[in-house]
Amino acid sequence: MKVADVMSADVASCRQKDSLHQAAETMWTKDCGAVPVVDDVGHPVGIVTDRDVCMAACMQGRVLQEIEVSTAMAAPVVSCQPTDTVASAQELMRKHQLRRLLVVDRAGKLAGIVSLADVTQAAERVGSESRRGALAKELLETLGAVTRARSAEPTLVLPSAPPTGAIASAPKTKATKSAKAAKTSATKASASKGPRSATSGKKPTRRKSGRG
Repeated sequence: MKVADVMSADVASCRQKDSLHQAAETMWTKDCGAVPVVDDVGHPVGIVTDRDVCMAACMQGRVLQEIEVSTAMAAPVVSCQPTDTVASAQELMRKHQLRRLLVVDRAGKLAGIVSLADVTQAAERVGSESRRGALAKELLETLGAVTRARSAEPTLVLPSAPPTGAIASAPKTKATKSAKAAKTSATKASASKGPRSATSGKKPTRRKSGRG
């Protein structure tokens, strides 16, 4: 399956000097979440998404009419060609963690855009059940790679030995907890009696009342 079979060819674009308000208006009109940014001859130089628009408005603290697309777009562009296979396009998505790729012709001009949604819809139209299963597996791998946190690759965390001079504490058993509780109760009971007096153990002497 080729990229040309699944890509969206009717793609609206914007320029670097356009405002984010214009880009957002294009997204609303075309019902899309991303708009390619092209130069004067139609070569893609970036891409701006609805998330980019929101983050720029938040971080720059200005209205969208005052913010240029160039300050919020993602660049450089990762692209493919219509003659590339869908499998190779997904490899690029996994490598660069992208949900969509710009499609350019041999002259390097914008020819369309291909997204994971396009590939998913194409997979549903495949007649062969085995082929659908293979495409579904590829899609899951791509989705997993795209959504993985970029800060760190998944690693296997193994328990390490305690640092030098440290004593590893043994897990507390029920018997240990019971002994500790009994000791605590005994300490509290002893503290509540207070110190023993010098006449402790002797019978108290009654004071005789005087006759009047």
